[in-house]
Amino acid sequence: MEPLSFKKLAANFSFLTGGEIFSKICTFAAFTYLARTLGPQQFGYLEFALAIMVFLSLFVDFGSSPYGAREIALNPESLPHHLTKVISLRILLALLAVLVVFCGVPFLPQQYSSISKLLTILSLSLLGIPFFLNWVFQGLDRMKWVAIGSIVRQLTFASLVFFYFRKTTPLWHIGLLELLAVSSVIIYYWGIYSRYVAPPKIKFQFFSVLTTIKHTAPIGLSEIGWASMWYSATIMLGLIVGGEEVGWFGVAHRTVMAIHAFVWLYFYNLLPSISRCKKHPEQTLQSLMANSFLITSWSSLFFAVLATVFAGQLMSLLYGVKFIPAAPIFLVLAWMIPISLLSGHYRYTLIAYKFQKYEFFSTLVAALLAIILGLLLIPNYGALGAALALILAKIVNFILAYIYVQRHIAAIPLLPYLYKPFVGLVVFFSIYLLLFNFNSILGITLASVSFLGSLIALEWRQIMKKTTF
Repeated sequence: MEPLSFKKLAANFSFLTGGEIFSKICTFAAFTYLARTLGPQQFGYLEFALAIMVFLSLFVDFGSSPYGAREIALNPESLPHHLTKVISLRILLALLAVLVVFCGVPFLPQQYSSISKLLTILSLSLLGIPFFLNWVFQGLDRMKWVAIGSIVRQLTFASLVFFYFRKTTPLWHIGLLELLAVSSVIIYYWGIYSRYVAPPKIKFQFFSVLTTIKHTAPIGLSEIGWASMWYSATIMLGLIVGGEEVGWFGVAHRTVMAIHAFVWLYFYNLLPSISRCKKHPEQTLQSLMANSFLITSWSSLFFAVLATVFAGQLMSLLYGVKFIPAAPIFLVLAWMIPISLLSGHYRYTLIAYKFQKYEFFSTLVAALLAIILGLLLIPNYGALGAALALILAKIVNFILAYIYVQRHIAAIPLLPYLYKPFVGLVVFFSIYLLLFNFNSILGITLASVSFLGSLIALEWRQIMKKTTF
């Protein structure tokens, strides 16, 4: 298969980015509405159930999407063979996951007995995952269809939520809306597949599942480790504390995850450039990282600063006054964005240079640490403890990825690119705190201008240099 032209790569990325952004907007709008409609406690029940579903969905996929896309990209003629293998594996895992939910629901803590029906219905949506074909279109480099599929699912769910769900609607009906959204995207995928790829011929080879798992397991376990780092806190908070704190943590966490989608898109775009550096001296990689750090350090720290200042107003504006207690939680979690953006340079460098085992190990350690810290901090500090556990685990993930890159790839320092933005932070907070009691609007305006001025004053030469991204 011929390598994609720059024009095709750019088009694929544009479609994927556009679809991802629109889908995230639909999802975010729907859950903002649900939070306002349900209130903290009921929304906490929903977030608890959805956190469980994240793990179950990744278990059903178990790395088969990246595996299948990779194999089809290498050999498009193998599509029918891998379609059979992936669907067969997913059907068995989906049936097992649904069985686990049906058997486990009766043992939920008493406070979550009201979501047993919701979790049961949501688990039925897992039976649709075997028939998702986004990985097929990804392998065929048809990102337009992947993007549209994402839009179809999320727009369907958001539309149903806005037009149907009210305060008096039972919580478990959200599960029914999700089933309809999953059904809509399955119909879309198979309609496109039958029209543009081939007539649908589904065969099942359940005896080949063990062979398939050997290929997908490393990817699947890595994805489950990632979910453990990001979502275990929600489940532990629900089991240990429960109540409104889960709802407060849920809105703060969901807001940060929506923004984090842009972190993923940034590195999805940067990864090919990192990969090409393998063919050049390490100075090429160092130059690329320097250019990228210039963009990400200043922008992500500025976001975190604004989130720190406006946390209360943002939570109130988006979710209502009942969610103002989520402000300190969001304030902590917002710093996940600069940490993720900066650490991503090292994590994706490990992936680009085929040191995935080190990236997996750093993720696994961080996931285990997130669970341990959650068990230690949540009983005493509640939702804030869950947020601290998550951010401390992410810092450890950052440190490990940094060490592995220095040892096995190249010397890519971080501190030389951070001290200048931190000077900007000091200037920002100095002006803001000085003027806050006099006029808070004037304070934040002049502080923001001073931060931008610090960027220009301290990075002028670097900005004016001709860069080669």
